Amino acid sequence: MKLKFVSVLLALCTAAGSITAPAFAQHVQAAPIESESSVSALDNGSVKEQEWEGFTYKTLADHTLEITGYKGTDTVLSIPDTIEEKPVTSIGSSAFMGLEKVESVTLPDSITKIKEGAFGECRSLKSITIPKGVASIPDYVFTYCESLEQVRFPEGLTYIGENAFSGCKSLQSIELPDSLKNIDYFAFQYCTGLSDISFSKNLEHIGQDAFSGCDSLKNVTFYEGLRSIGEKAFARCGKLESIALPRSLENIASHAFFACSSLKNTA
Repeated sequence: MKLKFVSVLLALCTAAGSITAPAFAQHVQAAPIESESSVSALDNGSVKEQEWEGFTYKTLADHTLEITGYKGTDTVLSIPDTIEEKPVTSIGSSAFMGLEKVESVTLPDSITKIKEGAFGECRSLKSITIPKGVASIPDYVFTYCESLEQVRFPEGLTYIGENAFSGCKSLQSIELPDSLKNIDYFAFQYCTGLSDISFSKNLEHIGQDAFSGCDSLKNVTFYEGLRSIGEKAFARCGKLESIALPRSLENIASHAFFACSSLKNTA
C-alpha cells in the first residue's frame, strides 16, 4: 500500500501547472506628519483616534491601546509599550501597510495581537521579532515585504494565517516554534529565497498552496503528529529533493507536490 502511495505521489510531481495567489486589495497611504511629540485628538468617522509622536492610536474596550497608523517619516520605528500610562496591546488592521521606506520595527512585549495586513507591503522591512504574547499571525500581515530576511517566532504561537508571508522573496530560512499547529493556505507562497524550513514538532495542518512556488526549497522534514497537507501545498518547488512523511499523516490532498521535478527521495 505504501509503495502504491509513493508511486502516485511521485507521479503528481512530474507535471507543470500554474498557481494564482489572491491579492490583498486594501492599501494604506502614509499621510504627512502633523505632530511629533504632543498627544492630539483626531476624528476618524465614528472612531476617535489620537496621535503620539507620529503614531495614531485608539482606546479599546478594555482600556488598552491599539496602534492604528503612522504619520511620521522615520524608517526605524519603535512601538511604545505605553502611551499616557496606558499599555499598548494591539497593532490595528493595515496600520503600517504600504509604508515602503520603513526598514525596522521593534514591537514591545506588551503587544498580544497583530491584526490583518498590519505590515503588508512594507517593502524595505528587513527583520521582525513577534512578541511572545502573540498566539496567532493573521492574514496578509507581512505579505509582500520583499526585503524581509528574518522572522523570529515566539513559543506559544499556534497559527499562521492566509498569505501571512506570501511574496517575501528575501526570506531564506524559518524556524517555527513547537507550539505551532496550523499553517493556513498561501501562508508562504512565492517566498522564492526560502531554502530551509524547520517545522514545528506539534504541527497538524499545512494548508493549500502554503509553500507553493518556493522554488529554492530543497529539503523538508515533517514530524509525527502532522495530519494533513493541503492541495498544492508544495507545488512548483522545483528544487525540492527529498521529503520524509510521518506515519501520523491522514490526508495528502491532490497535487500536494505538483511539478516538483527534482523530487527523488521519499521516506
